[in-house]
Amino acid sequence: MSSTATLAAISRELDEAAEQARLGYEFSPGSYTYSALRACLSARDAFAAYRAIVDDETGRRPQGAGHTERGLT
Repeated sequence: MSSTATLAAISRELDEAAEQARLGYEFSPGSYTYSALRACLSARDAFAAYRAIVDDETGRRPQGAGHTERGLT
């Protein structure tokens, strides 16, 4: 697997983790599920920032870029 494919796979997994945590918070709002959601969103955003730096340094165009933080609806 290429480094680009690996980065894309990690990004997808972080998106999925954030989505699952969001659903958990919607189903059972509380401090634990909120903390899990915030941790997933923070990890996803930190990885997106890292990936932007790596992609910029290598001249690659990121796959799956353009994430926006979802609200806690």
